[in-house]
Amino acid sequence: MRRQIALQLIGILVLSALGCAKPKVWVAPRIDLHQYGTLGMIEFRASPGYGPKTTQQFVATLHAAQPGIPVLELGELEQVLRSVGRETLDPDAVRAIGERYHVDVVAMGELGLEQARPNFSVQSFTKANASAEIEGTLSTRFMDARSGATIWSDRASGKRTLAHLNVAAGQRPQFGAVDPDGESKKLIAWLVGRVTDDFRGTWQRP
Repeated sequence: MRRQIALQLIGILVLSALGCAKPKVWVAPRIDLHQYGTLGMIEFRASPGYGPKTTQQFVATLHAAQPGIPVLELGELEQVLRSVGRETLDPDAVRAIGERYHVDVVAMGELGLEQARPNFSVQSFTKANASAEIEGTLSTRFMDARSGATIWSDRASGKRTLAHLNVAAGQRPQFGAVDPDGESKKLIAWLVGRVTDDFRGTWQRP
């Protein structure tokens, strides 16, 4: 009898909770990329080997957020500037790029990766920790190919641990390390995710 009453009470509570819960609604992204037209993507400036990877990650993230966005990958900045007879990316150069490649927006960015100074932490006379990290900063911007003006920009920074050492009296030292290249890729993916937040919609409760 008690069990039956308990089950009935649980059922009432569940139904009440479901009745009070409001359905989630779709909140559109802050920026609709479809309004911009064709995006001309200049390869990200980065350490050797990371420019193409970061560019591909960025473009893939844009397409995942808003499928169907037309993106024309233009190549390295120096190459693009030479193609329009310019030396620096000023408003005139942006307009020239738009005319030559028939793009409506010129996008570019820069990735900075560096190994941070090792961290040391002494918690007591008998315990100490040390770690090595990699830090990254990603900055991006979109420029209107008709005026050369910047119409969107963002920047994100982060870090990941490459190795750590824990030493305590009377215990065996604990050491761990990971593949630096693998952690760099994970950091880049995280940074790209952060700077593209404006292009992703979300489901939220009103």
